[in-house]
Amino acid sequence: MECAHRDVAIRPRDGLHPTKRSEGDDLDSYRAKLLQEIERLQGSLALALDLYNSKAPLLSLPDELLVEIFLYVRDSAPLVESEFDLQNLPTPWYTSVTVCRRLRRVVLSSAALHTRLSTLTHSYASIKRGFLLSKSLPVTLEVHYPSRNTRLFDLLVRHGHRVHTLHVRGSPDCSKVLSDWLSRLPSLRSLHLFRRTLPPDFLFLLEDPLSAPSKLSPHLSIFKLNGVGMVPVSGYKILCNVTELSISNTMLSILILSQHAKSLSKLSMTNVRCVPGVIDETITLPSSLQVLECTGVRAEHFDLLSFVTPSAHIRLKLSCTAPPKYSYEARGKCETILTRWTNETLAPSAAELRVSDNTIALDVHLSFHRHFDDTETARGAADIEYHFYADEHDTLLHNIIPCLPSPSYERLVSLTLSAEMDTYSNLVEHWLKTHSISRHPMPCLRHLCIDTPVNFASDSDSEAQMFFNMMELRGWLAKRLSARRGVQTLSIPAHSAVMLDGFPLDLDVPTDAMLDTWLPWRTYVQDVIITEDDRPLLH
Repeated sequence: MECAHRDVAIRPRDGLHPTKRSEGDDLDSYRAKLLQEIERLQGSLALALDLYNSKAPLLSLPDELLVEIFLYVRDSAPLVESEFDLQNLPTPWYTSVTVCRRLRRVVLSSAALHTRLSTLTHSYASIKRGFLLSKSLPVTLEVHYPSRNTRLFDLLVRHGHRVHTLHVRGSPDCSKVLSDWLSRLPSLRSLHLFRRTLPPDFLFLLEDPLSAPSKLSPHLSIFKLNGVGMVPVSGYKILCNVTELSISNTMLSILILSQHAKSLSKLSMTNVRCVPGVIDETITLPSSLQVLECTGVRAEHFDLLSFVTPSAHIRLKLSCTAPPKYSYEARGKCETILTRWTNETLAPSAAELRVSDNTIALDVHLSFHRHFDDTETARGAADIEYHFYADEHDTLLHNIIPCLPSPSYERLVSLTLSAEMDTYSNLVEHWLKTHSISRHPMPCLRHLCIDTPVNFASDSDSEAQMFFNMMELRGWLAKRLSARRGVQTLSIPAHSAVMLDGFPLDLDVPTDAMLDTWLPWRTYVQDVIITEDDRPLLH
């Protein structure tokens, strides 16, 4: 007697088809077909488990390398600090677990991949699972509007000791909640606070947590603050152990800051205004401070540095981000600050001016080194850096070339001028005109480097402008030699050397006086280094 049975329906997937008993099949033949389908199904499952896939080269990599790739993709995702960032969220990296079983196993078994959790990309259940999968590793937590994540607070009660970095994006109503959150993070090393809106009365997002610093982690060393309006007086107490402070779009008292931040090694300020008040004397920043960065659009964003005493132990970075036509006042403030930081005992030994094109305006970078060694093959970080935007069509040279007073160049030993000819072809000519030997003697200058690569294929006017640059350079070298301040080493591109070798025979209208008084240009310097294809050639 035949056993009762039901037809087995299998969804068509991976080459499998529904198995039905035809009218002519007896029970044995049907069972044979069914066994064949079961074997095929088992084979498909085995392939899924073993992940044999010759068409996916990624799967041929070892697990350790796959983890490194996932970590790179995860860490390259930018943090959300603006509405624009919210509208351009990248696809979460962890969707790779849906590709195949092996990737899922690699992701779930690697604790390091679950140490960066965000309420934007993770649900409460995913964050809870992330704390478990990350085992005992330190965790970075990104929370948006903590007052709306009450369940997440319960997780901090159990796992808060593992949170080393906290990013918070909130609104004024988050103050009390944030205070409770911070009290649950005893191991916090880095705190990043960003507020979406600024109330007209400058209410403080941080007033509650900062007024009770005893609740904060004693390990806090990195503090970043953005859009808080004005830091309350009580808020500076949090800075006693902070070594790296970054403040943006906030009002700050540099006097109170210097009194509390005794361990500070790096201070970065972006669009920071000075708290209204009268400061009668200059302020000495903590002796531990090594880097001071200031970025702004308007002149008032650099007012804080007007009250700071310049120091040879501090690396100064200034960046004016205003468009060229609106940067006059801000640049004037910056160059006043630079004058104070390059005068007398702080005068630099090496200067470098580099101009590049960002397709909208010219990027101008001026850097100074206080110490210069002729034997150095590579220099370290500059002691002073200044960056701003300029318009290449501006007719006023001082709007493009930063021109500091003569004392700033009294000890200058080395000078480098760098710009592609199709970016800013007038660099050499403009610099030498604005820094004539009568206005800027530069008595110690021994080394001059001209780096002006030419793209002859893209700019037919480069050669003509290079002619004027070399004419200006030759005259400047001759005047320095006659004043007994000749340059010892001149480094120039090969195409510039060829043009100089042709003077004055290549002049359109050579004069007898010029032929009589102008010597071959190589006699104006002791050593010439001709650069070509990034390889220096000694001549």
